[in-house]
Amino acid sequence: MRRRLPALVLFLIASLALSALGACSGVTPLTQGTQATPPVDPRTTEKLTAASTNDLKGKEVVAQDGFRLGTVEEVVPGPSGKPARVVIATGKIAMGSKKVALDAGKLRLSADRKTVVALDTTQADIRDMPAYGETGSSTSKAAGK
Repeated sequence: MRRRLPALVLFLIASLALSALGACSGVTPLTQGTQATPPVDPRTTEKLTAASTNDLKGKEVVAQDGFRLGTVEEVVPGPSGKPARVVIATGKIAMGSKKVALDAGKLRLSADRKTVVALDTTQADIRDMPAYGETGSSTSKAAGK
């Protein structure tokens, strides 16, 4: 048992070091190149409504091309009660998740209501957006398109 203990400790230290390298390498915690769904035809989606916001938290957000962007964390309502912004987490919390705010007007519910589709937004757009709540702006590039 004594000989196995140092090997186990060494393995754990090496695992933590590799995890830290991956988290600090500048690679986005998104699952790069992973297509979550087939490409989405916007005509088969529906706009977000005040009623639909109750079900959004935890739903997967995908780009129109079907690639995963993140998961809905929060819905920020506008003055009318309709969603104005949707905050998504772009990766796994353990890997340094980044939260960004998307304009709700550029988001749609999929026909099966299981995913949120971000129109005219790519993984690169999400990666380049400032983190939600950062100094400067919490607006998305998609809002200006």
